[in-house]
Amino acid sequence: MVPVSLFIWLVGELSAYAALAHFGLGTPWPTAGLAAVGALFGLRAGINAVTWAYALAYPGAAPALGLGRRAAMILGEYLAFLALFVAIVPLERLWMSPDRLRPCRRPLILVHGYGCSRGAWWWLRQRLEAAGHVVATVSLAPPNASIGKLEPQLHQRIEEVCAATGADRVVLVGHSMGGLVCRCYLTRHGNARVAGMV
Repeated sequence: MVPVSLFIWLVGELSAYAALAHFGLGTPWPTAGLAAVGALFGLRAGINAVTWAYALAYPGAAPALGLGRRAAMILGEYLAFLALFVAIVPLERLWMSPDRLRPCRRPLILVHGYGCSRGAWWWLRQRLEAAGHVVATVSLAPPNASIGKLEPQLHQRIEEVCAATGADRVVLVGHSMGGLVCRCYLTRHGNARVAGMV
């Protein structure tokens, strides 16, 4: 649901920017298309800049980074943001193959955060599988549902993974909202199926 919605949003956003450049500013269509891509990237740079402005205004207890390390971190975060929300999640079917479940003792289930889908785990899933883990993912939808309404989807996925792998328990890895859904599962079902949670 989120990948399709995000894809439609991106197409609509690019179309609106291109139409504004073409009809509003009189630029030719090829130039309007380039302007639309620039506007899309620029808006996302602005979103990233706002989060960094808050981080600078309200610093934590950690030692301050030098200018070079801070710039590298800002650039890395911006590129990761673009990759995730412009390429990976909207085109999830191109990036994320079905989970490769096989018999194992303790499979991992990756539970994404708000506004994402299983595509958010593309890079980490590869790394975990390369390290020998059996990894499952879940896409919780709709994204604006309450935690309590998303929990049954996690419950169902845990049962499916246990059945497919022969495992009696799983390890849950939750990010942001995904961690809250995992906690809701533990509250409702205890830890009979959960060996650990990160």
